[in-house]
Amino acid sequence: MPKQYARKFTFIGASYKFDHRVVRDFLLTRRFNGSTFTIVDIKPEPLKLVTDLTRRMVKQAGQDVKIVGTLDLDEALEGADFVFPSFSVGGDPVWEQDAAIAWKHGFACPVADTIGPPGLIRALREVPVVVDIARRLHRLAPRGRIVNFTNPMSVITAAMARHSGVPVVLGLCHAEVGCRDFLAKLYKVGPARMELLTAGVNHLTWVLRVRIDGQDHTGRLDGLLGRAAEATGKVADFEIQHFKTTLEIWRRYGFLPVAGDRHVCEFFAQFTRRGSAEARRLRLKPLAGVARRRSEVRAILMDWAYHKDIVPDMEKWSGEDAHSVVLAQLDGSNTRHTVNMPHDGALGHGLARGALVECLASVDHRGPRGVAVGELPTVVRALTQRLNAVHDCTLEAALEGDRKKAVQALLLDPSVAQFDCVPKIVDEYLETYKRHLPRFWG
Repeated sequence: MPKQYARKFTFIGASYKFDHRVVRDFLLTRRFNGSTFTIVDIKPEPLKLVTDLTRRMVKQAGQDVKIVGTLDLDEALEGADFVFPSFSVGGDPVWEQDAAIAWKHGFACPVADTIGPPGLIRALREVPVVVDIARRLHRLAPRGRIVNFTNPMSVITAAMARHSGVPVVLGLCHAEVGCRDFLAKLYKVGPARMELLTAGVNHLTWVLRVRIDGQDHTGRLDGLLGRAAEATGKVADFEIQHFKTTLEIWRRYGFLPVAGDRHVCEFFAQFTRRGSAEARRLRLKPLAGVARRRSEVRAILMDWAYHKDIVPDMEKWSGEDAHSVVLAQLDGSNTRHTVNMPHDGALGHGLARGALVECLASVDHRGPRGVAVGELPTVVRALTQRLNAVHDCTLEAALEGDRKKAVQALLLDPSVAQFDCVPKIVDEYLETYKRHLPRFWG
């Protein structure tokens, strides 16, 4: 019988898209009887909905798991074994406003949570908050660990890893799941048989090797991608336009980015410049409809929590991988997972130790250790180094309230080709979000 673990897990943020799906994954393992899942939020309404829904899921699963909802952060963190941050400061209206301000200054940012002007301002708002959370965790639960889901993933994970004392801080992103599924279709194998060796930073990682059943099949990759790039409509049941820009970048750079077009395009000035031929081809517009989509998801969860006879989809895995990474640390199983982590030398000497990277790692009781790939290809290394510098400047600006470093971060950003607009957009962001940025106005 697999070992049972009674642990305390804490979700920071009553996320409509995240919390219940991750709880479902833990229930599907059937290895956490006696555990407590605590959800904390600053707003009572989403907290009640998510708490009620997850309680119903636990009852339906027939497991001995306790769900607790609280508005008290210290209560949620005290004694926690694993903490899952998944929130944004200011919520949906602020997210859309970030993208609208960027659009006004010439930037087309379809996702607006990782890079470019929206990624910068999101980090400036969130870094002090997550550092405070991580430091509280270390004080209230010194052995507690963090599995981060909050964007911008790289900067937020680095902030907590460097400035809290928490023994293990890693981040997870499901972007690779889509890439692996796409490539598995091209290779005509089941996704479970495939392992991708990738490296870079969150939302701009690159496929370096492809293994199937433990054997290297990288040599077939370019031929399969070449045929996909020439196709129109669907390829292997995937709408090819979702990967069209990604495949064009592969043609020119020689390596395939993991994320699809909407994320990948944001890292390149050619695509983010409003009015450019590439931006027009991608039909990039300011981020919009976030609040509407959130309302639609809320209505579905309300139905599940209070009206449906049973909660649907209880047999489906979410793809978020939190349960697997937690079990790897508890079991000490040394299984491999793609994680965001401080660089430990696995990606070669060209990247600084401690720089935040996303890579394949072996996870056990000690946390993640990067799978050695040797020196990165020159183009991958150069882009990763530049983004690491952006992360460092952004993190320092956020903690110090330093406008000059915020400007420097945006000038270094590879999605920014303009020069004169950078101080202007930083100043507009700082003024617009004054109440969220006290360090810049103290």
